[in-house]
This record gives sequence, structure tokens and C-alpha cells, in this order.
Amino acid sequence: MRNERGFVSLFTTIMLSLLLLVITISLVSLEAVQLRKSEDSEQTLRAYYAAEAGIEDAAAKVLSGAVTTNQTCATPGAANTTYDATGAAGWTCQQISFSGSPTGILEHNDVAKTIDPGSAGYNRVVIEWNQSNVTTAASFNVAGALPGAGGYGYAAPPMEVAIVKYPNAMFAGNTNIPLTNAVFVPRGAAGSTITYAQTVTPQQFNGNCVPGNSRAIAGTPITSHYNCYAIINGLGGASNYLFRLRSRYGPTSYRMTFLNGGTIVKVPDGTATIDVTARAGQTYRRVISKLPINGGASNGLNYVMYSDTNICKGFNVMNNLATSDGCNY
Repeated sequence: MRNERGFVSLFTTIMLSLLLLVITISLVSLEAVQLRKSEDSEQTLRAYYAAEAGIEDAAAKVLSGAVTTNQTCATPGAANTTYDATGAAGWTCQQISFSGSPTGILEHNDVAKTIDPGSAGYNRVVIEWNQSNVTTAASFNVAGALPGAGGYGYAAPPMEVAIVKYPNAMFAGNTNIPLTNAVFVPRGAAGSTITYAQTVTPQQFNGNCVPGNSRAIAGTPITSHYNCYAIINGLGGASNYLFRLRSRYGPTSYRMTFLNGGTIVKVPDGTATIDVTARAGQTYRRVISKLPINGGASNGLNYVMYSDTNICKGFNVMNNLATSDGCNY
């Protein structure tokens, strides 16, 4: 009887010891997991801040003009490998890219878009517009004179292009800034190549419009799914250009491709994309940022009035009523 009680006591002691051991191991494991989570969270935060530092570094390069072309991870200076040091963090890859063909949508005929391609070495530009699903060729062929807004029923709108030419040295107090204009009207496959000199006298030009046609343009391998295009040659020299696009009568999509001969020239379209991956310990974080570029002439021309004809600026205000001075200049 006494031996049985001793066995029971021993068994109970062993079971309690095993239970305490299990509880202790569980608590230690839980604490280890919590410590690991805390460390991972800290490493993740450190990697994120390192990526943000890489974004700031890239932005400084772009805004200072130190980087003007695409930068990849293989470019010298695109990696900061100090993360190998104990307790350190740094970015492993810093990529900067500038888009080569500005694209967008003109939501309606009152919307205009200004494209500032900077001082890249281009001598012609291809302007494409309209991605409608209309497949009838006649719908893209305006016959005769261009009708007014009320009578315009064609698939692609006419595209107005205003061109501001300014010197590479930017503006001085007496700088003469010429403004030229052209209107490209859908005329079927009627040809659409003109020179910049032809835009000096505002007039209409034939826009080449062939619906639903993926093609190379003017011998250049520009794969196009737009219905209409026009080409302006004779650009370059000691001048930069600012392009203002506006569709008449309705909305349209657009794309501009800048060329030097038959080679596509990548130009900034107002935005640089910065892609940075950073590492802290074994943790990686990636941050992508869009940086608006304020260089060029577009900011200096935000309040310019564009007109195909003269602008009458004279008026009088008397008794809270504005009256024109009758100017016809």
C-alpha cells in the first residue's frame, strides 16, 4: 500500500515536471517569436527608411541635372552597399527612368496639354491621336472645307498644334519668342509631313488617318495603334520647342514621339520615375516614386495667351461696366 502511494506520488511529480517543462518551453518559444517579430519589424522599418533615402538621393540627382538619362542598377553610383556592415542599412538598387513618348488624353475640346521635351537632340516629332474603334475609312476623311463644330461628325477630331520656339540660353528681357500654329485635319491617307517653317503662317494641313492600322511611321519602327498621325520636320538648331496640343470638337488620346533622323530620342515629359530597393539585414523594401520635373520653359509660359489671330487687349471700366475700345488689331 505504501509502495502504491509512493508510485502515485512519483508519477504525479513526473507529470507536473513535464507540464512545467512544456509550459516553460512554450513561454521561451513565444518570447523568441516575439523577439523575432520585433527584430523583423525593426529591420523592415530600417529598410524602408533606407529606400526613402535612396529616393531623396535620386531626386537630388535629377533636380541638379546630374542624371538626365535612364539610370539602371548597373550604373555606377546606383547602389549603396553599406548594408553589409553590422547594424547598417542601404539601398541595393536605384533606378531612374524618363519616358520617351509623352502620352495622355485631352478630355474635351477645351482642354490643352503642353509638352516640354527639354533640350534633347531631336529634329522632328511624330504626333499621333485618336484610338477609337471605328474601322470605316470614310469616317476619317474630311471632304472639302473643315465644317464647324455643329456639323462635324467624323471619328477623329482635328488636332491643333501650337509651337513656341525659344533659345537654348532661355529667356532674356528682350527675347523674341515666336509662336506658330497648325491644324491637322483628318484627310484619309493624304500625307501629313510638313516642316516647322510651314507652321509660321497659320493654316490647315492634311492629317494621315487610316483606322485600325498598326504600322511603322515614315520608315521609323514606331508601332502605332492610333488612327491619325502628323510629322513635323525641320526642328533643332540653337533652339528648344514647347508644344501645345488641343483637339477641336471633341476628346482624343495622343502620343508624341521625338526623333533624330530615324532614331527615337527619349525626352522627359515632366516626370521622372524613381525605383529604389533597400536592404537591412535580410529584409528588403522597395519604394517607387514619381518626381515632377520643373525644368524647361513651361513654367515660364503658364500664363501665355495663344491665338491664331491678334488679341484685342483694350477695354474701359465705367460705372462697373466693361466696354471694349473697339480695337480690331
